[in-house]
Amino acid sequence: IALFLAGELEGSVEILEAFVLDFSAGTHLAKARALLAEVVPQLVARRISAGDDLAAILLVERNREYLLDGRLGWRFLHDVAEAFTRLGLLERGSKVYLYMLDAARDKASTEPVYLPLVALFSHRGQWALAEEYARRYMEHFPAGRDLGALYALRIEALRSSRQLDEAARLLRAAERPRGPEIELAAARIFWALESYQELADATPSFAGAEPKGSTEGAILRAQALLKLGHRQQALPLFERLMEREGVAEQASFFCGQIKIEDGQRRDGVKILRRLAETGSNPLWRGLAKDTLAGLNI
Repeated sequence: IALFLAGELEGSVEILEAFVLDFSAGTHLAKARALLAEVVPQLVARRISAGDDLAAILLVERNREYLLDGRLGWRFLHDVAEAFTRLGLLERGSKVYLYMLDAARDKASTEPVYLPLVALFSHRGQWALAEEYARRYMEHFPAGRDLGALYALRIEALRSSRQLDEAARLLRAAERPRGPEIELAAARIFWALESYQELADATPSFAGAEPKGSTEGAILRAQALLKLGHRQQALPLFERLMEREGVAEQASFFCGQIKIEDGQRRDGVKILRRLAETGSNPLWRGLAKDTLAGLNI
């Protein structure tokens, strides 16, 4: 107690841990456990602040029984869950968040818990749990600050579990959230359903002079426009994507193809020839060669 009052948390915890191990019964055991439940969260917070997540988590694990007997603060639980996550202990992190949901005294205080919990479930491929808790958030907090992010995670969970029709139903809702994350989710779902007009309608932020959001969403929009026969809308998007890592060769092929079909043969051939000669992706390099061969070039 003297060490604790003097701010010597490490020494206080060390002595208390030794005491409860050495004296499994006695008049002072309950007091020692209660003091551990008070001191350990402070020491854990100090170690997390110092960047020592492993030491903090080991301390939690050694004293978990006593901590659960105490009244754990919300900030402490958040910090522990985040430390577990940073250490790659995702299941343990999700269990802390689930404990927070169960232990909450009021619904409002649980709002910040859902996003990291659903993100952990998604990261671990637990799509049913990710979808379920995202759905609960949407029901409890229809105007919540994390609605957009959780809406996108729910759509992704449905896509990954092949529930495409349910995902599409959510995306067609008139009052759904908007934003790049939602648009990317929509692009993936409507592409998988071959609903190209819905894809184009749902992804306006990828259409600007500089496509916002993910490269994946932009290339899916460009291909959907091409499928719909809107070559002149697709062309400038493909041209910009020719500079994007990961899709440059794919965009180059379609760009060259469109230019040839629209009478810009010289420019189109130049793009395809460069792709055929220097491309690293066998698929797009091969298609470029085949197209040029078909033109007797």
